[in-house]
Amino acid sequence: MMISQFHRLILLSYLLFPTCSVFGYELSEIQKDIHQIIKQAKLDDLQVHISTQMPSSTKHIVQIHCEGNKLNLRVSANNFETPSTIYYGLHKLGFLFPHPRVQIHPTRAILFSQCGKTFQWTPRFKYRGFHLHTQHPSEWVHGFFGEASQIPLETVRWMARNSQNVMQVQMIRGSWGELQKRFQPAMRLAKKLGLYFGQSYSFALQQQKSFKLIPFWSSLLGISSEKYLKENLNRVLNTFNPDFVTLELGTSEFTSTNFHRTLRWINLAASQVRDKEKKIFIKVHVSGGQHDPKYGNFNFLPQWAESDVGVLPHTVMFYGLNDKMAPIYGQKNFQFILDFIKKVQGTRPLWYYPETSYYIGLDIDIPLFLTDYLVARSDDMDTIEKLGVDGHITFSTGQELGYWLKDWTVALLSFKDYQGQANIGLRLLGEDLNVWREIVHFQTKYFKDKQLIQLLSTSNFQDEIPFLEQIHTRHLIRDLKDQPKVLQSEIHLLEEAIHNRPQITAIRNQELKQLLEVTWLRMDHALALRKTIAGLKTKEPKAFRTEAERILSSYVATFNRYPEAFIFQPNDNPTSYKFGYGWTARNLYYWEREERIVQENRKNPFFMNALYNPIHLLF
Repeated sequence: MMISQFHRLILLSYLLFPTCSVFGYELSEIQKDIHQIIKQAKLDDLQVHISTQMPSSTKHIVQIHCEGNKLNLRVSANNFETPSTIYYGLHKLGFLFPHPRVQIHPTRAILFSQCGKTFQWTPRFKYRGFHLHTQHPSEWVHGFFGEASQIPLETVRWMARNSQNVMQVQMIRGSWGELQKRFQPAMRLAKKLGLYFGQSYSFALQQQKSFKLIPFWSSLLGISSEKYLKENLNRVLNTFNPDFVTLELGTSEFTSTNFHRTLRWINLAASQVRDKEKKIFIKVHVSGGQHDPKYGNFNFLPQWAESDVGVLPHTVMFYGLNDKMAPIYGQKNFQFILDFIKKVQGTRPLWYYPETSYYIGLDIDIPLFLTDYLVARSDDMDTIEKLGVDGHITFSTGQELGYWLKDWTVALLSFKDYQGQANIGLRLLGEDLNVWREIVHFQTKYFKDKQLIQLLSTSNFQDEIPFLEQIHTRHLIRDLKDQPKVLQSEIHLLEEAIHNRPQITAIRNQELKQLLEVTWLRMDHALALRKTIAGLKTKEPKAFRTEAERILSSYVATFNRYPEAFIFQPNDNPTSYKFGYGWTARNLYYWEREERIVQENRKNPFFMNALYNPIHLLF
C-alpha cells in the first residue's frame, strides 16, 4: 500500500517532535494540525518543520527559514506561549482562520516572501479565549451534546490557530455518562494544542436547563445544600477533569440565593477545586435589584470569598465598559462593573467576560448585524489592559449570521499588533475600510448613541410584563398608539437615520453585505410599522419583510456552514428552545409578530411569545 507524502510527513513529525504534554501541549499534535492546514491549502509538497527552544529573554520569537520546499519555524518561547507563538508564525505567513470551517491561505509566492524574517509574538493578555454558551441552541449544542462530533474539534482548532489559549463550555443537564463520552475528544485535543479547557456550572441556577450542583429546594431552604455541593462538584471534577470551573450565582439572572449561605458555597467549592489543583471562577452578572445591607450587590459576593476565588465580570449586548448609556437589566451603564474590576484587580484572579452576541430579541435572532460589537470589544480591551487584567474570555452564542467576524476580530484584538484596530478582521478580509468606517460611525451614532436599537430590536415577554424589569429599556410597539409624542419622535429618528445611512454596495464580502441589507430593511420595516400606527401613508411593512426573506433565503442556501446542527430550522435539542438560533432570523418571526401586534391591536405579552415560554426556560 502506498503512503502519501502528506502521511509520510505526519509519521515523520511524530518521530522528530516528541510530546510536551508535561507543559500542557504536544508538539506532535500541533505539527499534525499544521500538516492539515497545508493540505487544505493544496501545498502538499511543502514541508513544514518546527523546532522549539526556551527563550533567552522574555520575548516570544518565531523565525522563518526556507530551503527549497522546506519551511522551518524556529520558535523561542516559554512553554506556556509556545503553541500560540507557533500559530502566530502561521498567521504572519498569511494563513487566516476567520471561521472554524473557513481557511484563507497565501499563495506560494507570498508565503516564501517571508523567508528570513523574524516575528515577535506579544499577547495582550496571558489568558484569552471564548465561552461557548450552549444554553442557546447553537452549533456547539449539537457538537458537545449531540451527534455532530466534528464541531467541537473544529472549534478547538480554530481557537488554537488564532493563538487563543482558553476555552470554556456552558454545561446543561444531561446524562453524566453521555456527557463524559462527548466531551472527552475535545478536551483531549484542547490540552494537546495548549488550551485551558473549562466548564461552567451553577450552584442553583434554574433557568435554561443550567447544570446545577444543588437541587432547587435544597438551595432555597439550605437543607443538605453543602452535602449536595460537595458530592456533585467532586463528581464533576472526577468525571470531566476540567482545567478550571466557573460557577454562576442565584436561582436566575435576577433572583438571589441566601447571601451568607452562598458565600459558604463559594468557599467550600474553592476548597474542593484547590485540592484538585484546579482554578475556580465566579461569574459576576450585570443584573440589579439584589442587595444585602452587609454584603452589598449579590453579584459582587465573591469579593468576600477566599483570595484564590477568581471572578469573571460580565457585560452584555453591544455595550462597552465606557459607554455612557447602556439601558439594560435596569442599569444606566456599566460603570459599576468597571469600578468592581478596579477594586478587585490584583487581589484575586480576574478575567473580563463580555458578551459578544445577544440571543432573544436584541440582535442574533432578528437578525441585526451590529458593528458596535467590534468597537466595544476593542475599547474594552484597551481599558482592561491598562488596568493590568490578565484574562479576556468572550461570551459567544454562536458564529453564524456573521458572528464569526465578531469573534474572530476579538481573537485578533488580543494580538499586540492589532491593538485599537476594531476593523482588523475586515482589513484582513480585504474589505475597503473607508466603506466600513462610515458604516461603523453611522451605527454608533444612531443605533447606540441615539438608541435606535430600541426600535430595531424587539421586546420579549419580560420587557412586556409590567411588574418585571425590562431586559432593554424601550417603548413597546403595542403602546405607541396611546403615546403620540413618543410615536412621532420614533418616526422622526427613523427617517433621519434612513436618510443618513451609508451605501453598502461596495462591500466585497457577500455574506456581510447581505446581512447589512437585512439590517437596513429592518429600519425600513420599523418605520413603516410606526407610520401605519400613526395613520400615515406608507409602504406595507410586509413588503420589506418579504424582501428580507428573499435575501435570507439566498443567505441560508449559500452560507449555512453547519447543516448537521439545524441552525435555521426547528429541531429537537437539549436546550430550552426547540429550534436553531437562526430559525427566528430565517423566517423573520419577530418582524411578523410586530406586524400582527399593530394590525390586530394585540396587548397580551404572551402573543406569539410561546417560543420563549417562561415555563420552558425555567424547567
